[in-house]
Amino acid sequence: MAIALSKENMLVKATVAEATFQTLVEGDIIVPDVKPDIGEVLQVDGVILIHKQEPLHDRVSIGGSVQFTILYVPENQAGVVKSIRTSFNFNHIADVQGVRPTMHMKLLSDVEHVDFSLIHSRKLNVKAVVSLKTNISEQKNLEFITDIDEPNIESFKQTIKVFRVLGDASEQISLKEDLEVPSGKPSINEILKSNAEISGKDAKVMQNKVFIKGDLYINTLYTGELNEDGLQVMEHIMPFTEVFAIEGVQEGANVQVDCQVQDIFFEPKEDADGDVRVMTMSAIIQASVSVGVEVTCKTIADCYHTVDELSVKHEQIALEQIIEDVKAQIQSKEVIALEDGQPNMIQGCNLTAKPYIADISIANGKLTADGILEVSFLYLTDSAQQPIYNIKQEIPFQYVLDLQSKEGDLSGDIKAEVSHVSFAINNQREVEVRAIIALDSKVIKPSTTEVISDIDVLSGVKCILPSPSIIIYYVQKGDNLWKIARKYKTTEQDILTINDTVNFDKLTVGLQLFIPRRSRKCG
Repeated sequence: MAIALSKENMLVKATVAEATFQTLVEGDIIVPDVKPDIGEVLQVDGVILIHKQEPLHDRVSIGGSVQFTILYVPENQAGVVKSIRTSFNFNHIADVQGVRPTMHMKLLSDVEHVDFSLIHSRKLNVKAVVSLKTNISEQKNLEFITDIDEPNIESFKQTIKVFRVLGDASEQISLKEDLEVPSGKPSINEILKSNAEISGKDAKVMQNKVFIKGDLYINTLYTGELNEDGLQVMEHIMPFTEVFAIEGVQEGANVQVDCQVQDIFFEPKEDADGDVRVMTMSAIIQASVSVGVEVTCKTIADCYHTVDELSVKHEQIALEQIIEDVKAQIQSKEVIALEDGQPNMIQGCNLTAKPYIADISIANGKLTADGILEVSFLYLTDSAQQPIYNIKQEIPFQYVLDLQSKEGDLSGDIKAEVSHVSFAINNQREVEVRAIIALDSKVIKPSTTEVISDIDVLSGVKCILPSPSIIIYYVQKGDNLWKIARKYKTTEQDILTINDTVNFDKLTVGLQLFIPRRSRKCG
């Protein structure tokens, strides 16, 4: 016999798999004919650009490229710096059980380590270890029974928290701008390298729309027009915005934003006066948003019929509750002292800093993240043999977050980026590096809950109900009002009525209760 059930449908996102891979990208770089021979390699940088990420059947496919920039001093040209830029493509396919093409794939990629070997003055071998961290999730339509509109059926409700998915969207943002050389800086002879990092991401949710904004921070190292100009650094900020139309989103919803630079191109050009004081910068940013809201639901966790027998279908559902979603900043300040044999500093030329999260742990109600800020500092020296020098240093940092929830199997994830970096040369042997590290922390509490997905009265089972009777029951360990009522197929209200002096919130073992019971003879 069909039972009138009230149900609620809800779209949720569940993590299917997480996996981290490493792949090696390497190749030989031949010095272009227009470039002089390599005398000494100063610096080799690698930047990863992701072109493709695709979930397959029990596999994932990732494609991209690593763009290498090599700064070097030419043979017999002390004090001169040249650069070579090239890229090598890669494709990585990895086994991940449970993945299907219809699922959503999120990817965090980074160049963990770059190495090189100088084969000869016209040939260089470069290697980059690329880290690929994937999160595979799928959207499921969960159906909850929220109420039973049927006489003689008693039900017990449980409260669960669910992160309800409101919508996902992804767009490519194209940026192009003519960036002028700042006043007081010399005109451009050659651009040696230009780094582009996304910072200051923010999002605002309005009715059926999500607005995101951010900055593309650009740090450019170039040589001045005249020999005496030497190495120069200029900084620019290219702001970007995007609007995503997502039906059903509203103010107050939780939004997760992910932005990655997919491609970048720059070239110098002349201004209206014929001086090379403009750099045309083009970039493509892949931006994606995921919007949801945490809701509290009351679902039927248990039920029984006081007259007939029920067929109850149970289902296990996996839930993810966002315990923390915190954005914070920490400051890092470190004095780097030169080692013996390294030439004295006269002037700083270029400073880059990249954060890495090495370990995340959750214990005693705290999330602790230990990381490393990898710093590379290029400077002019007082040495005729080594007029330009580059040093690298790893600066440790730690971030501690007090958690609101201290129970359960919690997992944490943190994204780190440098929002600002600067340096000050204290003396010829010391430089102070200051950095502001932006951290985006999330703590998830996964859980499994049993819900009732369907209820029916067993057909062909009839129960004859004789006259009512009362039995005496002694409270057992673990008893509560619901368990006792269910055991004897009566109602909670009937037990409360006949035991009106008992405090059922504080039942003690051995307490005597009267249970109104209808004896059942079913067949």
